[in-house]
Amino acid sequence: AGGGGGAGSRNMALYADLLDRNINPDRVPRRRRWFELLRAVDGPKRDAIGDAMVFAVENSAFAFDMLDTILVSLDLVGLGDLVCERIARKAKLGDTAATATDNGGDKTLKALDGKITAAMQRTIGRLFLLSDIYANRFDQPRTSEGKENYAAQGFVKANAFVLPRLFNQVAVLIARVSIAEAQAAGQPTAQAGTHWRTEHAPDSPVWHLAGWLRELWAIWTATGS
Repeated sequence: AGGGGGAGSRNMALYADLLDRNINPDRVPRRRRWFELLRAVDGPKRDAIGDAMVFAVENSAFAFDMLDTILVSLDLVGLGDLVCERIARKAKLGDTAATATDNGGDKTLKALDGKITAAMQRTIGRLFLLSDIYANRFDQPRTSEGKENYAAQGFVKANAFVLPRLFNQVAVLIARVSIAEAQAAGQPTAQAGTHWRTEHAPDSPVWHLAGWLRELWAIWTATGS
């Protein structure tokens, strides 16, 4: 994933191909499922997510690494289709209905939550076998013993250690972009937080990506509690 400028440029080209609907997923087998899932998202939101990914690649190879690692990690533990199905379900219900049904009213959401929880608990060890990806950034042990220790500590350790740091890096990127958007709109940077959440919410790629990632994070934390 990512890496230097050359790798970043290649990854940017892959996401640009995705936006043009001309991606050949066989070129990148490990991302094949995610391309399929993104295609299943409604057109405007899919384009917005893709735009935000391209922005990340153009502006920060490290930010792309974070996005890519999140997607690949979720895919490897078998959660991609379940998570996207749940997000689509909530989007179809609407924000108000989704909030109400999260409190126990919607059997489909409850069933998906059960499947997501089972998938996390059953396969979370695989996430820690990716510790080489995280080691240089988060000082995780790179030895076999270290990997086994992390895997053995299970889902709670995943919640407490790895995922918050991944999502924090993306949050930093989103904050930087929101400030840039505010400056471009002639607003004081102190208003950047409300800027991308309100005025530009319908058409901001960063807003869509932020919401998507917040939804993923909410599912991780809710099912791991």
